[in-house]
Amino acid sequence: MMKNLLIGIAIGLGLSFFFALMANPTTHLASPDEIAYSQFIADVDNGKIEEVTLQGSRIVGRFKTGHTFRTLAPHSQLLPALTDRLLAKKLTVWARPVEDDQSSYGIQWIAYLMAQGVFFGALWLCVARPLSALVRQLATWPEVVRGAALAREPHRVPAFLVETAAEFHRFYHACRVVGDDAALSRQRLRLCAATAQVLRNGLALLGVSAPERLERPAEAGA
Repeated sequence: MMKNLLIGIAIGLGLSFFFALMANPTTHLASPDEIAYSQFIADVDNGKIEEVTLQGSRIVGRFKTGHTFRTLAPHSQLLPALTDRLLAKKLTVWARPVEDDQSSYGIQWIAYLMAQGVFFGALWLCVARPLSALVRQLATWPEVVRGAALAREPHRVPAFLVETAAEFHRFYHACRVVGDDAALSRQRLRLCAATAQVLRNGLALLGVSAPERLERPAEAGA
């Protein structure tokens, strides 16, 4: 069960990374440092910058050293003169529409929601599903007895008991019965008691006594 949870987390992180890349397809500038606009202009004049992407007043780019940066133009009216200045310095200039920001945020939100969905889906598979499966299994006990009696098929009872034991085994390994949450612990202990009662009743119908405790042969002979 823990394997399902780890797989869910890995898939969620992978989806987040994938959609983050899709949100910024024209820029591979990771974690840029913020610099002052005046410093940006000085670096352009000094030939330190190799590539610039303009998106409205937002400016991101890469130094010739490989480091990335970001800054904001004080006013959009500066952009035509800035573009001419960048081209005169023979920089690689990219332009993106301002609307891309909104679509980027939308894609990032989709990625976040998908990652959360995968994570909680894995969590449900790991914890909630075994618990709910056991509850549903116990709830069918009266119908199993009634059906076995009407159809004169007593083998349905031992088959049900084996399946119930298997469901309890999955629940016990997926869910911690006694933990720090007292209320949750009481609920799970009641579920354990209900399972024991159903198994005891089923064995009684078959004329078999239910053991109170299972022991290894070495412990029994001690």
